[in-house]
Amino acid sequence: MAHKFEVTEHQWTDVETLIQLLRPLQIMTTVFCGEKYCSSSMVRPLLNVVIQKHLKPNISDDEISEHFKTTVIRELLDRFKLLWCHSSVVSARQIASFLDSRFKDLEHETVEAREEIRKEDTCIKISTNCCFSEEIFRDTCNICKF
Repeated sequence: MAHKFEVTEHQWTDVETLIQLLRPLQIMTTVFCGEKYCSSSMVRPLLNVVIQKHLKPNISDDEISEHFKTTVIRELLDRFKLLWCHSSVVSARQIASFLDSRFKDLEHETVEAREEIRKEDTCIKISTNCCFSEEIFRDTCNICKF
């Protein structure tokens, strides 16, 4: 039994809106999947760019755009742990971004996160040159804590 499926003008407008909103996510996915060896250093910077430049709510957004943007932002922030708080631990992706010359300034991170990432990187460099048992670095470096 076949059902007749009709799409209204308003529904087509909603579909077109969603296509426009999904385009930056499609491009980002293509960048991640298109490289032979995708670097983890790209993940946080590109996600933050998409959020800041393409998903930020506008006054002119209609209801569907606003709902889509807030939902996608919330999910990306949560799934990729993009928000920084005082109890956050520096991740491997953050260190990778710092070591990648394209993202070494860490513009995509908060000022507090940048300081912690740089401090953690310094600890890693020191720990590779020194013995882990040195008392000086135990309290300041996450990798030295057992």
